[in-house]
Amino acid sequence: ENHAQEESASAPVIAARDNSVLLSWTENNPVDGGADLYVSAFDREAWYPIGAALDRTVAQTVYGSSIAITGDGAPIVAWAERDPSTARDNVYVARWNGLTWTSLGDRLNSDTGTTLLPSIALDDADLPTVAFPQLGNGAVVRLQHFNGSMWEDVTNPLVFSDLPLSVRL
Repeated sequence: ENHAQEESASAPVIAARDNSVLLSWTENNPVDGGADLYVSAFDREAWYPIGAALDRTVAQTVYGSSIAITGDGAPIVAWAERDPSTARDNVYVARWNGLTWTSLGDRLNSDTGTTLLPSIALDDADLPTVAFPQLGNGAVVRLQHFNGSMWEDVTNPLVFSDLPLSVRL
């Protein structure tokens, strides 16, 4: 169910683990003209919202997300967000702590340019690894892992002749 019934929603992503089912999606924001990212959980009877929109800055547009569920049922979401003041796309990751969304480190990408549809997976310790295609200084796919305090490159960026539209972990 949309956060605001009168606004259009798009780019739904669903994740399931054990008894947890989560959905993330983007929704138009008529106030700032961008698109916001929301997450809801299904309790076997109805969907209920998890926190507020995950946007980092008002008037930015979220256009791609990926969601994973930890062993204790907490959602971790990765998303791409465009900063209209710099025309730069940034990838962020946040975890729901039961009360609010908490950022996992700073933004992941280091190049300027277009970043598309991140993909997230968790290791055995529920620490995320995120892959995302990026076009800036060439077409690359970046793979970064959160070590508990900061993001680290898993490998050098993978270089492609054409930018892949998405990657999956």
